[in-house]
Amino acid sequence: MRVRLVFLTVLVICLLTLSACANPFSSFLGGSSIASSVPSSTARLSGSSWVLTQLHTDGKVQTLVPTAPITLQFQQSYGTYIGSSGCNYYNGVYFVSGGRLTFTFKSVTQVACVGPIMSQEVTYLNTMQHVRNYELSGHTLMLKDRNEEAILVFTAA
Repeated sequence: MRVRLVFLTVLVICLLTLSACANPFSSFLGGSSIASSVPSSTARLSGSSWVLTQLHTDGKVQTLVPTAPITLQFQQSYGTYIGSSGCNYYNGVYFVSGGRLTFTFKSVTQVACVGPIMSQEVTYLNTMQHVRNYELSGHTLMLKDRNEEAILVFTAA
């Protein structure tokens, strides 16, 4: 009987761990398609790593939580990216065509964090879905919305 209880406990823990890889933001992040080919214009961003320095919402620069850095890394192959949204880790596929840039989320982990960090994370992940263009200048990556307004500003890591 005791062996069965231990087995069931381990099984439940394993299932909870696996479910943590699901995307809690799918309702407002919109899908998770994977590209079968990567445009050659991804080379400018490929292999670069960034730390968020400015998060713009409703025309205002938000104060970032200093203990929860947000990162973005463009992988060297396959047009994929990974990062930390301050509390959780996320990944997906990015598409570049000229100055146009879009992100498609694949997954986001589901760790719960204290209020300000969680709020910042949700705002950041939502804002990423509005990225349509980018500007790369020296050690600064500026991600812009469809109106060419800067919404995310990163510094090279």
